Amino acid sequence: MEQLNETEGNKRDRLYKYGEKVISAKLDGNAKNLLWFYAYVYNWTENRRSFYTEETICAYTGMALSTFQTKKKYLESLGWIDCIKTGLKDPVLVKPTIGVDDPEYEKMCWAKWHPMNKTSLTLKELSQLSDEELLAISKEKGFHEDQTINERKEELSSNIDLATPFADIW
Repeated sequence: MEQLNETEGNKRDRLYKYGEKVISAKLDGNAKNLLWFYAYVYNWTENRRSFYTEETICAYTGMALSTFQTKKKYLESLGWIDCIKTGLKDPVLVKPTIGVDDPEYEKMCWAKWHPMNKTSLTLKELSQLSDEELLAISKEKGFHEDQTINERKEELSSNIDLATPFADIW
């Protein structure tokens, strides 16, 4: 495996830390795709903005120009990117920043699956609970005092959305 020098390692660490913010952000999918591109091409070592043209970004991200322009404005309005325009046909200099969640996100059909909106435990989370933690959650959920631990686990796991639990396990 290739060894990273200290500068490359620091660059990746900063990119990964930023990436954690992007992953948990409540944003439109195409906008997140564009934000990932900007984060990837940003020079984290020297804090230098990316300078790709709209056409190049569209080619790399697979976005139509109109979609790109809409999503770029969307990210700017939520504070996720800071742009400096250098000229009419010149590239825009872009710096990824930490913005706010989309206030309209909760209206989207997938919002209920966002980890911050979850109301039930995944199989992985359930398997990692101690008996004491399980008892505390059981009391919150209104389970009967005479239920065994296994009965409580069974009832809790029946509340899990079985269409998506394996994403958390792998």
